Amino acid sequence: VFFAFDAEEAQRIRREWTWREVGFPLEIVEAPYRDIGDPLLRYLRQITADPDVVSLVAIVTRFIRVPYTIGLVVAGLILGLRPFVGGAAAERWAVAIAPMLPYLLLLYSVALTARRLLGPSAYLLAFLGLFFAQSNNGMFKVVLGRPARMHGTGIAAEMGVNTWAAFAGSDNNAVVDGDFAMLESELQSVLKSMRKGGINIVAIHHHMSEEKPKVLFLHYWGRGKAEDLARTLRATLDAQRSVKKAGKA
Repeated sequence: VFFAFDAEEAQRIRREWTWREVGFPLEIVEAPYRDIGDPLLRYLRQITADPDVVSLVAIVTRFIRVPYTIGLVVAGLILGLRPFVGGAAAERWAVAIAPMLPYLLLLYSVALTARRLLGPSAYLLAFLGLFFAQSNNGMFKVVLGRPARMHGTGIAAEMGVNTWAAFAGSDNNAVVDGDFAMLESELQSVLKSMRKGGINIVAIHHHMSEEKPKVLFLHYWGRGKAEDLARTLRATLDAQRSVKKAGKA
């Protein structure tokens, strides 16, 4: 018995059933409101109305074609999780985790690349990059917010108080464009680091008024190898961070 939510789904299941040559009849019950509770009860009452008839009912939920390799992954996860969370919970966790494994592998590979390019402490930067970065039409953009307050209300990345960098091009011929949000005490260190790496300064100005602390914005643009541009931005962030630490000391 299959509970169909619409006519198109019912036709698809009927064709699938015929193609598979299951060997016993299929009965399709309409469930137009995507709820099989009431249709199931009505169907059970119908088939049990005659006490002289014995029926064996198999409820077909859905045909799912699962690639062999994915099935092995899910099975392995179930076996690994079962001693800790039990059988039913292990199946639920395995089905939820399996689709995330390719993303986790990508995350790990990006972390290794960031470590090689930017330094041993760049793992966290890579993980944050994948979660907070944006990608569109060959452009990759990372946004880092900076907390401030205006008229007693907290503001940060969502209100435009952020440092961002957008990359485009190829490994050997890339461009980078963006903003640096900084305090006045950090301006000279950011300028020197940018120019040392060959990145051009386009403008320095304010985006708002009466914010605390007062935030300056430096617009920049650069062109070169993607690795060199990334290293310059990393060095600039480090220079900015060193000024913050010196100020706190």
